[in-house]
Amino acid sequence: MTVNFNNGTVASLSNLLLSDWTDNSDALVHSYITAAGNSVGKTLTTSQLDAATTYFLTHEGVPGSGINVWQLASNPSIATIKLVNGQIIVGQDGLLNPGNYLTHLLGVTAPTNAQASEVVKVTYNGNSQYQYSFSATPTGYATADGSYNGRYQVPEPTTLLMLGLGFIGLAYWHRHNKRELALMA
Repeated sequence: MTVNFNNGTVASLSNLLLSDWTDNSDALVHSYITAAGNSVGKTLTTSQLDAATTYFLTHEGVPGSGINVWQLASNPSIATIKLVNGQIIVGQDGLLNPGNYLTHLLGVTAPTNAQASEVVKVTYNGNSQYQYSFSATPTGYATADGSYNGRYQVPEPTTLLMLGLGFIGLAYWHRHNKRELALMA
């Protein structure tokens, strides 16, 4: 899907392919699974991460469906798209409580309030990034099977805040070091 914002900015949002997950030695799989573990307070060992990666890439997410776990996580349900301070913010509708999904993925019983969104590939200004979240708010609606009852904002507002604070810190550091270099000259 291509989005044209009022200011002329163009962004592309898409589902993921297997190659998105497996490029760079499964970097995205590892990042997603590690973040999922962190979201439920579980730090995975190398062997647990390897087992979860194999499960994610090779096992059916819904038994008998022929759809692997990675495919379930690769098909985001886009609800909203905003451009905020140069950052693309995507609202995804998904399951408010996908605890069984996380339990199977991580190999540990996930808390009843565990959450996980699908992943959306956002291409903007020539760069692609993968956005997902492990924090949802209720949508107030759902399908008959309970889908779409959780809204995930990606990146999360706290991520944007941390990025903003990071940029402010870098600017301060640069300014401070520039002043010290000038004093040394």
